[in-house]
Amino acid sequence: MTTWGAVPEEARRIHYGEQVARDIYGEASAEEAAALGEEGITVQPLPWFTRRNG
Repeated sequence: MTTWGAVPEEARRIHYGEQVARDIYGEASAEEAAALGEEGITVQPLPWFTRRNG
């Protein structure tokens, strides 16, 4: 299981063949996402909505 803070590291492990290829999601800073892109790792930002009650 991937924890939220480990998403960039897990993406690298998958990209370099150290883990089984699969889709993952989680949070990464803009700097982390840019660094992944520079390594050729595809990232896709998703909209984040806050939950409203009522």
